Amino acid sequence: MKASWAKWIGSILFPVASLALLLVLGFTASDVHLAWNALLHVEHGFLMATVGCWCAYVGFRALGLAVFCKFQGCGLGLGGALYVTFIGLFYSGITPAATGGQPMQVYELNKRGVHASIGTSAVAFETAGFQFLLVALATILWVWNRRTISETVSVAKWVLIGGFAMNLVWTVFLGLVLAKGALVARPIEWMLRMLGRAHLLRNPDGKVAGLRKYVAEYESISTDLFKRPALILSCATLSAAQVIAYMSMVYFIYRGFGWIGMPYGVIVDIQMLLYLVASMVPTPGATGAQEGSFYVFLGKVFLESSVFPAMLVWRFFTYYLMLIVGALTLLSGIVHMKRRAKPESG
Repeated sequence: MKASWAKWIGSILFPVASLALLLVLGFTASDVHLAWNALLHVEHGFLMATVGCWCAYVGFRALGLAVFCKFQGCGLGLGGALYVTFIGLFYSGITPAATGGQPMQVYELNKRGVHASIGTSAVAFETAGFQFLLVALATILWVWNRRTISETVSVAKWVLIGGFAMNLVWTVFLGLVLAKGALVARPIEWMLRMLGRAHLLRNPDGKVAGLRKYVAEYESISTDLFKRPALILSCATLSAAQVIAYMSMVYFIYRGFGWIGMPYGVIVDIQMLLYLVASMVPTPGATGAQEGSFYVFLGKVFLESSVFPAMLVWRFFTYYLMLIVGALTLLSGIVHMKRRAKPESG
């Protein structure tokens, strides 16, 4: 238990230390007075619009989980879906390359009576849906605004192309996971057998049999998905709403700092491309890559006096606020569980 708490606290310290370092470097490299003045004069109306986008993003994620589980006959309400969503956002934010978010969501769904194979399908479908819609919308807007975007991010042209190509590969992989889970399971089977031969794993045949059963249930659910156009359309619509809500935050931050020259579509697409490039970096919350990409991709959008404070506000909504609310959600769940575990007095 102590080791578990130490690991959890260590994971929290990483984003806290990163934020502290970011503040020191940012205020050292820029004019403190101008940066602070820009922060104090952010227009409240656009700031509230950013809050609305944040709430919409989280709400649409939770609603997507609830809708998927309802189609599968599971009684997951919107409140439970919100809890699972915040847990996923928290663990995604403190683990390298967001690897901890999806497994924890499956675990929490299972605790609420959603079978692991259904939970895995729900999380995989949500992840794939967000990725597919993000790549599709980013591509369409990139083609439509190619000249403006080329001029705005000319310094990072090859970084952009490389990151986009890697995301195309990742999108294809997610499609394979949805359509053919067995293809992903085969390397895991091989690993289990190798561990068994090295006497590092007990009963490898039993583990492989359990994995095959799990994959068969998962593939059955995934196959059934493609026979339900209403479910696909509902989840695709919610995924598109997630993407738009999340990516629109930077536009309202831009307007909040008093700038009006860049069209909505261009800023949102630059944010999408920034996300695609930075999300491939294997640090918790893509820390370092996100901040650096903001300067590279949006340095010509926000003028020098506001680029650092704008990045702080943007990073707060797209990362730190999710960590804070996720941590509070996790703690509330732990407290609730301990209260239920106590024997009733009298």
